[in-house]
Amino acid sequence: MKAFLSSTYVDLIEHRQLAAEALERLGQAVGRMEVFGARPEEATQACLSEIEDCDIFVGIYAYRYGHVPSGSEISITEAEYNHASNNQKPIFCFMVDEDYPWPPKMIEQQPGKSKLENFKNRAGGTLVLETFTSPEVLAFKIASSVGYYLSRINRSPLVTTPKDFAPTNLKSIAGRAISQTMAMVFVDLMRLLYVASSRLARDANSDRYQEFIDLADRHFGDLRSRIATYSFALDGKCHEEINQLELRLSWMMGRVKLKRDLSNSYEYHFETMRQTGNKLNSFCTANLTEQYKNDYENTVAKATSILAEPPVNLESLDDLWQLRLNSQRRLLKDARESGGARIFTIADDMEQTYSILYFAIDYLLLTMRAGENDA
Repeated sequence: MKAFLSSTYVDLIEHRQLAAEALERLGQAVGRMEVFGARPEEATQACLSEIEDCDIFVGIYAYRYGHVPSGSEISITEAEYNHASNNQKPIFCFMVDEDYPWPPKMIEQQPGKSKLENFKNRAGGTLVLETFTSPEVLAFKIASSVGYYLSRINRSPLVTTPKDFAPTNLKSIAGRAISQTMAMVFVDLMRLLYVASSRLARDANSDRYQEFIDLADRHFGDLRSRIATYSFALDGKCHEEINQLELRLSWMMGRVKLKRDLSNSYEYHFETMRQTGNKLNSFCTANLTEQYKNDYENTVAKATSILAEPPVNLESLDDLWQLRLNSQRRLLKDARESGGARIFTIADDMEQTYSILYFAIDYLLLTMRAGENDA
């Protein structure tokens, strides 16, 4: 079978990529503009022809109405939806959650804004719609919705769903999403622990402590939401590991909220976070996709090189804090220069793109410090 993936492009690049991967894991060939290649047809007609050859239609809609060709009153994106409906294709529509933050420059203004709203209302009046937030959440919901549909028609000889699809691939998507957010919470707590323990960090950030608490609370809320969203795709072992990690992180959250000065007990708290980092590292290694395992290993290699450059006293929290900041800046700069997202601080990382990178730095510093103490 074959699925057609419809959406605007520039605002949904990563969402489209993970959506296509989710569909391919379901055994579907995926028709989408990125892989059309050179064709003699005009762009709109090429898309419509592709839809006629597909068995299902997946539409993803955020805040851009899209290109309206000369001589047409509607965008290519809406024309694709209309063609799928007219050809009686099974349609799966996903709309961005209105509460999910979105880059302002990716929100289309008038007249496209009104046309998009009318289009969404029309689609919502005839179909049951799903909402999405991050690329990982979208991929998971597509896999769940389309996978359920395929399971219902699985007696048809046209359906060729891989035998290992459901348990393996849904678990992979769920593990990736939860790992990213759990890593971000870990980094939030390490920032708070440094500010509560290091004189240098406290002097520079004492007036931002509540801001850091609020950020950690928000990420903790994201974590619990993702755990709830993906719970049915996880096995008993995963649930137990997640519960243990959540309890550890929650305990540390309580400590940094209760007491802003931990300078007399920082050794205990840093060791507790090192042990939590061990468990989180094992969970990430076991549950991230192969690509993310490679990304993590590359990050570790780069971070290790950076952390080895300046001779520092690993027992000094002031030195460790400065090394942490320098490493984050260096790795983010490298990522930007190699074509990654233009992120300068953790506050810019709306989709937690570099949460594993941040975690790798903190985890390496903790293990290096523990090795120094054990020596």
